[in-house]
Amino acid sequence: GLVLFGGLAVGVPLMSALVTNIGLPAALILTPAAVIILEMTLARRHLKWGVGIALIAIVVTLTINLFWPWQQLAASRIQAFVWGMGIVLGLVEFFILFRQFRNYSLQAKMVIATLTVVLVSLTLLNQAYRITNRQLLTQTANRALLEAAGRVAANLDSFITDTKRILQSQAQIPDFIDYLEMAPEERANSIVKEEVQTLLHIFKQQAGTYILSYGLVDREGNVVLDASPSITGNYEGDRDYIQQPLTTGQPYVSTVEFSPQTGGASWYFTAPIRNETGQIIGVLRVEYAPTLLQQMVRRFNVLAGPESFPILFDENHMYLAQGAISETPLYTLLAPITDPARLVALRAARRLPFLPTEQTTANQIELAARLERAEEEPTFSIEGFPTPSQTQQVAVANLETLPWQVAFFQPRDVFLANIKIQERVTLLVSTLLTAIAVAMVVGAAQYLVRPIARLTATAHRIAEGDLTAQAPVETRDEIGQLGETFNNMTARLRQLIGLLEEQVQERTQELTYSIEVGQRAASIRDLNV
Repeated sequence: GLVLFGGLAVGVPLMSALVTNIGLPAALILTPAAVIILEMTLARRHLKWGVGIALIAIVVTLTINLFWPWQQLAASRIQAFVWGMGIVLGLVEFFILFRQFRNYSLQAKMVIATLTVVLVSLTLLNQAYRITNRQLLTQTANRALLEAAGRVAANLDSFITDTKRILQSQAQIPDFIDYLEMAPEERANSIVKEEVQTLLHIFKQQAGTYILSYGLVDREGNVVLDASPSITGNYEGDRDYIQQPLTTGQPYVSTVEFSPQTGGASWYFTAPIRNETGQIIGVLRVEYAPTLLQQMVRRFNVLAGPESFPILFDENHMYLAQGAISETPLYTLLAPITDPARLVALRAARRLPFLPTEQTTANQIELAARLERAEEEPTFSIEGFPTPSQTQQVAVANLETLPWQVAFFQPRDVFLANIKIQERVTLLVSTLLTAIAVAMVVGAAQYLVRPIARLTATAHRIAEGDLTAQAPVETRDEIGQLGETFNNMTARLRQLIGLLEEQVQERTQELTYSIEVGQRAASIRDLNV
């Protein structure tokens, strides 16, 4: 038993140091367990030392829970298990105390009853306060994350809309129309070609280093001229970003596509080019490096608060850009695609990296499912992503121009950090209130028990035959009334005993007189004889 008690006294504080937010339930486990074990193994005269050690271990556990400066594990299942064990052992201890309650002194009963009420009340109030604060802070974080995610999505939508509008305007430049209407043999050394080449170079340089190519594509899908000469002459007629503007007559933005030759990723904007009669004669095509998305997303880091960051996903839940440094590389799917036909179609459309499936899947099935339900539940928490040891609060916003999603993340420990300070204050206040309650209860118990003890001593004196003993009456409450009644009873008892003594004395005198009369009558009878 002592070995088990020692293991609890050392192991519970260590557990509180390793796992976050289990100090209070661990203390609830240690308190009843210590009392049960000590009552079974120690003599009563040594019980106070064991209780003292248990109290020290409890204080250390709570202190570690509130002031431990190093990283702790966030294990919700362990926390739930410890809370359950604390409640069960608390009920067991309550049952044991209830069975032995009648054997305790009055002072001990008062202290136990008061401490039980105070500790249970403070624990329930502390938990209610903690839960309420967590809910308020979580709601505040959700609003900030939703606003930040919406702002990133709006920024991306604005960029896509503006780029399509600019490209549509550039597609109306007469030199582009003239060049596409020229016969192939006329284009080679024409002045129009030089002018078009110059324009394409200017447009590419204006957009910065994120543009990979800027070119003209004819109706057959051939790249007739590009700011990147190596691309001129390529065939792109089978690509969606060429077919869509030719078919719909509207500007088009693609999703991220991957090259089967180089494995590189590209993001395309296209706009149809029309001649004077309105006939579509070609396409103006811009190829962006997806690192542009990374740059656009990353500049919104900490927008929703400290350590918050956005991640951009496409409709297949593939990483397109992320604000945080993560072990998961870009262009990784959160969950594997289980439909073979869909997988083949995506690969044929160049929508997935040309890598083995196990290298492009993060196995984050829960997060993928949460993103699917983002319309109904835009905010949620996720454990172990992107950092294995953290629980993140997440808010999701959808883009309007593409079927993409922006998820804004923030570690729960960050926005709940104020709860630690509040818990410290609550612990100090609770400890102070408990100490005051214990002092008041002990004083009140001594004050109330002292007259009863004196009354008990008086009863012992009377039992030993001292009928002159009187119980001191100092108050007019029930104990004072009991003392008065006890004194009245003693006085009445003295009267009864005095009356009995008088009656016995009278009876003795009568008997003595009768004996004397009998003796005289006998003497007279003897004389007559």
